Amino acid sequence: MKNISVLFVDDDKNILEGLKRKLYSKRSEWELAFKEGGLNAIEYMKTHPVDIIITDMRMPGVSGLDLLNHVNKVYPETIRIILSGHAEKTVVLQSIGLAHQYFSKPANTDDIIEAIYQIISVRKALKQPEMLKTFTQMRSIPCLPTIYHKIMDMLQSDDISMKSIGDLIMLDIGLSAKILQLINSSFFSVGKKIIDIYQAINLLGLDTLRDLILTIQIFDQVDHSNFLHFHLRELWKHSISTAKIAKWVANELGFSKEDCQSAFISGLLHDSGKLILANEFPVQYNEIILELKKEKGNWEDIEKKVFHVSHSDVIAYLTSIWGFSNSIVHSLLFHNRPQESQSKKVTILTCLYIADYIQRFISKNKMHELREFVNLIDPIIDMDYLKTIGFSKDINKWIEEIQLLEF
Repeated sequence: MKNISVLFVDDDKNILEGLKRKLYSKRSEWELAFKEGGLNAIEYMKTHPVDIIITDMRMPGVSGLDLLNHVNKVYPETIRIILSGHAEKTVVLQSIGLAHQYFSKPANTDDIIEAIYQIISVRKALKQPEMLKTFTQMRSIPCLPTIYHKIMDMLQSDDISMKSIGDLIMLDIGLSAKILQLINSSFFSVGKKIIDIYQAINLLGLDTLRDLILTIQIFDQVDHSNFLHFHLRELWKHSISTAKIAKWVANELGFSKEDCQSAFISGLLHDSGKLILANEFPVQYNEIILELKKEKGNWEDIEKKVFHVSHSDVIAYLTSIWGFSNSIVHSLLFHNRPQESQSKKVTILTCLYIADYIQRFISKNKMHELREFVNLIDPIIDMDYLKTIGFSKDINKWIEEIQLLEF
């Protein structure tokens, strides 16, 4: 497997030299290039494939935004990251559809290195170039038009509550993911990862939130006509319920408040790869669902047979390039096959795995609930995995408690 190639672009020679010195130890692992200005970068990329481009925004001639536009059109498989010292909010919002991550100068080089390693670890699952292009080009997880319009109506109202907006946003996986992606760009300089939707929208403020949601509207919405056998209502209900259960499980296990929220976000996003695949490849995904209804096979095995990638791979890849925490990316990647994570301890992955099982178990025993899509596969629990990590809680007792809470 070839070394990953990373191109740094800036109009300041001193910054490029500084980055070169700090990344010297990575020269045997990565193919590193440093180019002064956007035009030199464009010329370089004509003859050198680039996996990740990291560019300044304010540059004379070809600006960072111009460069990212060019890369997005000509090299859609290239991951695009901004590293900039000065940018107005409007410029950052313009870059939302072009940049996967945003770092502010002076950036901690270790943070950039960590982001690259996380991308590398997940990117290898997308072996086919066309798949890599498709998902790297994605600007957001498809949003539900109905929720979008409700939020916009609320944002135009004189009587507005941040909590009520947060409650609505939490009902949409795509909006939740995009808001967390933006608030965790270092443009907002909050100093730590934000994984609470309510905290995120309070930090963004109403004006930025309105601009962001208008921008997301341009990108992608769910096309209901694509879905013949894919039940969106079931997916949303399962995802939100699993998120609440995962947070509850994390709290029962004594996790920190931050980790409990990470468990919630993992639950919210864990099956969104199915939505993405179905939205991008509706005909093939409808065939997968029909096959599952007939054969009751393994969901991810059938996805890989058709696409050479699973829904877990897709959402793990997207969250990795969007800068989500390693714990969330890891739990999304292995939520259906936790043994493969090789983890020997109880983690957020454990909370998500158990929550997914509990939610499906409870819903399967209710008449006419989540039967057409979510529970096509019988819910089972891998006791060997739980034994490996030393998990000793009574899941059946938890199921009884959670049923009373009506998650």
